[in-house]
Amino acid sequence: SFNWASIPASYRSNTVKVRVEWQGSPTNMRADSALIAIKPDVNLTAPDGGGPYGAGTGLAMNFTHTGNSTDNWKIWYSTDGTTYPLGNDIATVNGTTVTPLNGNTFSCSSMVSPVACTWTIPSSSAVLTGTARIKVELVGDAANVTDASLSTFAIKGSATVTAPVGGA
Repeated sequence: SFNWASIPASYRSNTVKVRVEWQGSPTNMRADSALIAIKPDVNLTAPDGGGPYGAGTGLAMNFTHTGNSTDNWKIWYSTDGTTYPLGNDIATVNGTTVTPLNGNTFSCSSMVSPVACTWTIPSSSAVLTGTARIKVELVGDAANVTDASLSTFAIKGSATVTAPVGGA
């Protein structure tokens, strides 16, 4: 067993073979692997459950990845803890650009790993749920490079008291 701890992003490929050979006789003692893929990894670190969070408030979203600064990462929310339907995509982020999607308010203080962003949860009853999750995926390889909140969390409505002001 061998663990290659830090594979450079430039080595990314879907058609990699590994060759192991004995230095004493490379022609007689070698083995090649089947094709393997080298892909980046992503780890969503927040939110991983918790809450409840209020509609209309900021929700911190943080993730790390082993990709490069030109990778585009898409961030989604789920209201049932399982599915991420079209229209629930919040934003895309790469090393230099944040693009909010579907009318969302989304900003990042760091766009390179570790990525640190804030989503202003919409003030809409459509997002109120007890089973929300966030997912981050690599655009173009979402089936293989993705991570989601470990646990669900609640998004509740919020209210502002406007009267009486300053006393009884």
